[in-house]
Amino acid sequence: IRPTVIGLAVFGIAVAWPFSVLMEVLIRRPRPFQVFGKPPLAKFWTPTPSMPSAHATIAFAIATPLFVADPVSGLVFFSLAALIGAARVYVGVHYPSDILAGAVVGSVLSLAAQRFACSASSPALRSICRSCAASQNRIWRMTLESTGRNSSRRPNCSGHSAMIR
Repeated sequence: IRPTVIGLAVFGIAVAWPFSVLMEVLIRRPRPFQVFGKPPLAKFWTPTPSMPSAHATIAFAIATPLFVADPVSGLVFFSLAALIGAARVYVGVHYPSDILAGAVVGSVLSLAAQRFACSASSPALRSICRSCAASQNRIWRMTLESTGRNSSRRPNCSGHSAMIR
């Protein structure tokens, strides 16, 4: 995993996690063990509201840019993120919908952060986009080769078409 992809994952966390915490404060959904009166199986938990899961938000915010850069590694990280979510449900500190909401928030805001990085004027953010574009070029070429198609156009980080160079 290249440092620029890690930077993009950290940038995604920096955007998604505060939004997740704000949603927790606004929604104020009690945790399952509080509703059902059973102690959680986890010994350490944060006394914050349940919806959305910050753990899931962070895990999916990490997995999303890794998937964009390398789909195989990304699928591994998406699987790990799903396991983190399942574990949080199993120990009684989240509902499945909390995990789903965290996954959506983490993935969508991570992609939005990536899009911002690709359109920003900062040299550091543009280098992240170049890294993403290089990975997407490689994936696009492999896809075209496997389907027998030939095209000089491919989607870039921001979702627009660009010429392969």
